[in-house]
Amino acid sequence: MLGSEQALADVRRSDARTRAEATAGVSPVDVRYPPGDVRRYGARGDGVTNDAPAFQAAIDVARLANPGTIYAPAGAGGAVQIPAPDVFYLLTVPLNCTFDGPANQHGIAFRGAMGPNPNSPALIARHEGHIFDLTGCDSAVFENLTIGTDADTNPRTCFFLARNRTASDAAYHRFRNVRVQGKFHTAILYNYGSECDVYSECVWYNTSASPGTKVAVFSSHNIFGLTSEFIATANGVQSCIDHQIFGGEFVNTSGDAAADVIYMDNVNNLKMFGPWMSAGVHSYGRALIYVDCTNGASSLGEVYGLQGEVGLGSNQLYGLYFAGQSVNTTIGWTVDGCYLPNGRNAIYCDPKTTLGDFQISGLRELLSHGISAAGVVQNSTINSGAMPLSIGTSRQNVLIGDSTRWTIGRRDHDYWIDSGAANKTWSPQISGLKVRGRLTVSNASCVFHGPLVTVSTTLTATTSLECAAGAALNGLPAAASSRSALVNVADASTGQAIGSGMVMGSAIVLPAISPRPSVVISASYFAA
Repeated sequence: MLGSEQALADVRRSDARTRAEATAGVSPVDVRYPPGDVRRYGARGDGVTNDAPAFQAAIDVARLANPGTIYAPAGAGGAVQIPAPDVFYLLTVPLNCTFDGPANQHGIAFRGAMGPNPNSPALIARHEGHIFDLTGCDSAVFENLTIGTDADTNPRTCFFLARNRTASDAAYHRFRNVRVQGKFHTAILYNYGSECDVYSECVWYNTSASPGTKVAVFSSHNIFGLTSEFIATANGVQSCIDHQIFGGEFVNTSGDAAADVIYMDNVNNLKMFGPWMSAGVHSYGRALIYVDCTNGASSLGEVYGLQGEVGLGSNQLYGLYFAGQSVNTTIGWTVDGCYLPNGRNAIYCDPKTTLGDFQISGLRELLSHGISAAGVVQNSTINSGAMPLSIGTSRQNVLIGDSTRWTIGRRDHDYWIDSGAANKTWSPQISGLKVRGRLTVSNASCVFHGPLVTVSTTLTATTSLECAAGAALNGLPAAASSRSALVNVADASTGQAIGSGMVMGSAIVLPAISPRPSVVISASYFAA
């Protein structure tokens, strides 16, 4: 751009800012600072003065002078500039960043200067509302801010993202290098129906002792019933999809039995890449990620490289917890490369919630409490490694790991890949066998090869054993498919074949065995 054109553009921007101040009814206190700078409107940052009116004036100007891009340059309309304070900016009332109406707004950018000590809050809130009420706002940006709370008077939330009564989009928010540490009665972030938001390199610690606190809530039903004090909040079910978290730290220190880091209520497409989380510092909290399926399943989640707190006695009871008071199927989650130390389970699913099309691999956890799904898991691939795995009904899954550590209530056309020791034991239950003397069952082994199961055992009597055709060995480790399989029976001393039986259901049906001291029984069959 030529020099004269640049100068003309600067004049036009300056005129727009001046008109925005006039329209907003804002009179600058110190014209040395540009529009958007909170000091222009009287902010002192001395830790004593209530700077909320100055912040609100900068916000009111930004809402009216927005140049049409959320990436406005420093000092431009649409951006609130928050320079490093001498002490901190005190806010004793909530900040009104709302929009009331159906228009797709261009949002507000809040840009701070971290100062020499990024761990010292630049803003301290001393009230019981939302620090930033963004109801109906699109495309808000928060960059390089440090936020804290008063020791005694604590806000409900830090960031309240919600749709307004016209159910406007309220989407596309961006948080970059935002540090929040303080006491929030509900959560640091409360998202009711806001979509397509991104959180990058944020550090959020909720240190409130209130029961059931969270660090971040994503909800389609306004699960905790929060509202704006400035405009009408939307009612009913709102779409709440597409949330991305890149790195950062997210901690809930309360240790309450219902304290979580992330709480999801009927929310799809939440993606996490490498964050560190803890749901308890002084005592166990509940979960790193709590998925409430009561109002509907939260599906298509992706969690990569999540690191949980590892300190014994100071971490969460659960890594991921899928819960619901009604029957729902949660589908399409990927959990990969995560370290989920826990007090009970790395991943837990209660009996009323079905997991479908899950991909779980590369998990590590501290206390060997593993994965537990009391209900149904179906069409999934789970690599449990050496961890325990417990499933109520396992339907058409690929299960990989050490099967001696598995408890499967019902197996339905699974494919098992056994990565543990070669031989697994099973306990034959003998029916119809005539034994003289004492019977010994030895070498009862079982090996899984995908859908193929191979079992064998040796039966030895101190005098002799025998049976008529049709006697059974019950208790197979996996029921057979509808296709029957042959059973080989041989004399244990000579190796001579005695006859063939069949595998039916969970039993081996034996041929007639004439009196002898010992027999070897073996079979390979396809599991159901």
